[in-house]
Amino acid sequence: MAHSSLSNMGDSWSPRWRSLHPVLTDYEILDALKDSLQEKFAARSQDCHIFSLQILKQSAPSFRLPNGRLCHWAQSTKTASLSIEAAICKHMPHLWRGPHKHYPLRHGQKPSPATGILYGTPDFPTTLTVPGIHRFGKKRWRTHALNAATRWPLLICNHQDARQFLQGIHALRAEVFCRRHADIRFCVVREPVERFVSAVAFIFYRDNRHKEGIPLQDYLEKTLEKMTGGSGFGDDHLTRQIRFIGSDPSYYTHIFRMGDWRRLETCLSEWLGKSVHMPHENPSRGKEKISLTPALRRRVEAFYAKDYKFWGKYF
Repeated sequence: MAHSSLSNMGDSWSPRWRSLHPVLTDYEILDALKDSLQEKFAARSQDCHIFSLQILKQSAPSFRLPNGRLCHWAQSTKTASLSIEAAICKHMPHLWRGPHKHYPLRHGQKPSPATGILYGTPDFPTTLTVPGIHRFGKKRWRTHALNAATRWPLLICNHQDARQFLQGIHALRAEVFCRRHADIRFCVVREPVERFVSAVAFIFYRDNRHKEGIPLQDYLEKTLEKMTGGSGFGDDHLTRQIRFIGSDPSYYTHIFRMGDWRRLETCLSEWLGKSVHMPHENPSRGKEKISLTPALRRRVEAFYAKDYKFWGKYF
């Protein structure tokens, strides 16, 4: 997508843009999506009246700042990425808020509840049929495939608060580290043992393991055994930080330690030209705590040895 002064406006999408498809305009896509969804809902005898439709797009973590400078944020899991993303997107909503359109409801129609439709689910269309050019009084139809799932993984029907995106859906993707030509390059690092404990607790409650009667301490030890025993553990929250931010601190213009929020807020405010405040929440407060014996701590430190090697002086 070409960058221009329009790209920094929250409602900059227009029918003239073709940012999501090489042929169709944004509004053609939205109108066709609305027709497709209403047909599917009607086939299930659902009384669904769509009054707004939005495509949530995912952007690579290299984006243009309001002052025109290019910024690369190398995200890593369990380093306050959601809070940083929320702070950035509050002032730069175009990073996550893709094409959107409102449709009038007929008299007496009640709006349906907000619905999120994820890519890969039956309601997410793979093709769209749109009207073509009128010739000799007849309407010609064109069918186009949708292959941009990685750019917009979610449709939002009747989402009433345009300032918020749905929980769990990220605007900016965490990627395996790669160098980018950017004026500002920053990352956030976290002490590995602290990050590991936080990640295990997060996964434990996210997957409702606490409802199975499994003690959190036992779950931590079993998780560590899988990680260090060669069987692996396929959750990015436990992946070494060097996978996301690399192993060369000199690449970055700014490196922030987890919890150094005042300095991060100051820099974000300078870069965005707005007063930026990080949402300070601690969802783990009040939940079961974890304690590490010296032996367990040494095993965790050994697993994250490369994080300590390349980033130890920043924790």
